[in-house]
Amino acid sequence: TDGAPDPAGQYDGQTYEDIWYLYTPTCNGTMTVSTCGTADYDTDLVLYEADTDNDGDFDALDAANITSGAELALASNDDAGICAGFTSVVATTVAADKDYIVRVGGFGPGDEGTGTLLLSCGGAPSNDICSAPRTLTCGGSLEVTNIAATQAFSDPTFSCAFGGPQQGDATLWFRFTATAESAFLSTGNSIGANDTLLAVYDGSCGALVELACDDDSGPGTLSELCVNGLTVGDSYFVQVASYPGSTLGRITIDVECPGPCVVTCDDIADACPIPCGTSLSGDNSNASTEPGDPVYSCRIGGAAQGVNSLWFTFVASATSAKIDTNDSVSAGDTLLAVYSGTPGSLTELACSDDEGVGLLSEFCVEGLTVGQTYYIQAASYDSFSLGEITVSISCPCAGGIPGDECDDA
Repeated sequence: TDGAPDPAGQYDGQTYEDIWYLYTPTCNGTMTVSTCGTADYDTDLVLYEADTDNDGDFDALDAANITSGAELALASNDDAGICAGFTSVVATTVAADKDYIVRVGGFGPGDEGTGTLLLSCGGAPSNDICSAPRTLTCGGSLEVTNIAATQAFSDPTFSCAFGGPQQGDATLWFRFTATAESAFLSTGNSIGANDTLLAVYDGSCGALVELACDDDSGPGTLSELCVNGLTVGDSYFVQVASYPGSTLGRITIDVECPGPCVVTCDDIADACPIPCGTSLSGDNSNASTEPGDPVYSCRIGGAAQGVNSLWFTFVASATSAKIDTNDSVSAGDTLLAVYSGTPGSLTELACSDDEGVGLLSEFCVEGLTVGQTYYIQAASYDSFSLGEITVSISCPCAGGIPGDECDDA
């Protein structure tokens, strides 16, 4: 026993045979600490504020202030009255990310044994709103829980959500400072929440610009994404939520800077050329769908963007071209479109969802101008269909697509 007596405590005010814990709550609200029915001896519980000198950390001076009695306890309890075996429950108001000391001991000399210490924090987490994000660190990992989190009207929708853009449930907000021009973020190590949404933003609360978004690219229905084009030293917002209707719980967020984010053909500005009569493959597992990427007019279920778009170009050597994804290896459900024009001012000429082999894509586009460059966008239909997409081009269409004419039916 090395702590001072607590004047509010029972018996002689002392807590005997004590051990000490440093705890950082994740909510603004009421922290409850309990040995109620979980210890095999007569317990005492005492709570203190850890940073007694307000210098931003817990150190030897703070420990001395607490053990000498210079820092008074926030709360203490001997017997809760409703708990078996003279065990204890104590509660106090806390602020998220501020450190507190939990002292656990016995009622009198010789009162000792084993038990389980239970801690809970009531109230919404501090980072339940965009304006109060928790800090993520490049190269680090943070475990949180969204059980008590809420959904604000102002929370942005996730553009990548399965079924179309929508808000998530129980949103949490974070911020990280880029130490490289790319970052990889993942909720893949989460063991509570089983279906997450994840997005990265530039800008400020109320004026956020989505840079990257993912629904189910991680293990199972968890999330992971790569974001490129970051500015070293700048801070970026991260929104994490559960997919609507899924299980809430513990979420682990891992951040790597730089990330394995170099994806060939990922952006229209870096579109990969495909000569007529050839094929080119690209893996869209870590690609991104930019907010400005065109929607696919032919998408089954309604016009919408694809998931993890890849971009290509070709120069027409004839007035028609057959374009398909039929040789794709692992991306089993694709979307495909061809455009005239320039980035930012594209006109869709042809589009295919499932007209190819299985759920792959195929079309013949006509009315091309020989020598003109055209853009091709290829993507997965959903996050379950990511992988290698092979785009093949034949100029001209060589008789068109089987079944396209009545005589070929």
